[in-house]
Amino acid sequence: MVGSASSTPCGAWTQVTELKGLDTVASADFDYAAAISNTTAVAGAPGFSKAAGRAYVFTNTATGWKQAAKLKVSDTTVRERRDEWIAAGVFETIANEAISGYDRIIGLDLSDVALDAGLHKSPCGGGGTGKNPTDRAKLGWKWSVLTDKVGIPFGWTADGANRNDSVLLAPTLEDAERRGLTEEIETIWLDRGYDSAATRVRLSEARIDDAVIAKKRKRGSRSSRWVCDGRSSGRTPGSPTMAS
Repeated sequence: MVGSASSTPCGAWTQVTELKGLDTVASADFDYAAAISNTTAVAGAPGFSKAAGRAYVFTNTATGWKQAAKLKVSDTTVRERRDEWIAAGVFETIANEAISGYDRIIGLDLSDVALDAGLHKSPCGGGGTGKNPTDRAKLGWKWSVLTDKVGIPFGWTADGANRNDSVLLAPTLEDAERRGLTEEIETIWLDRGYDSAATRVRLSEARIDDAVIAKKRKRGSRSSRWVCDGRSSGRTPGSPTMAS
């Protein structure tokens, strides 16, 4: 809370009032930064929401300090700036530099790579979303990620939650190909959702001739299957593991 103080004749300071935004909460970090000039005070609340913080303006009136305004960046402005950066290739450049730097200093291990997709909620909808067949048709999105042997992502794409995993295989590989990395892939591991002739055609087009694809199980069977632990699973990625 921002405090207003005045000096007594003997030079000591005493608190006159205490300022607080009308809708702030403890998690908002109110008065994280503050400034005062004559009869105007400004206090920041960077933790007001995940989307953007707030700044509160107070003025000293005849009846005391009052909140005069609340400043914020609209969600629309944030999204517009994000879209500008995407169009300018800012995020793509950052990703390319990160992958290139890692490969240069540590080295990607493409002897065994894994590709898988994961679903995420998107209650507000928007472009690139679709009905999630595993979540009562609620809107969501899906990303497909290609990782090296130790789980470092080097190719990805995103689409609506209703898109089949195998459909996202080609654009995921194309993303890695733009970085010149698919030629170094020795073996790719895929789960049974990719067990189809279309998948084998797409792998052939990407010049990947060594693929381990889990076979689709017949209804009621409990045969072993390969599981690709990729970034999309939400767990620490790594090489494929055997599960029953």
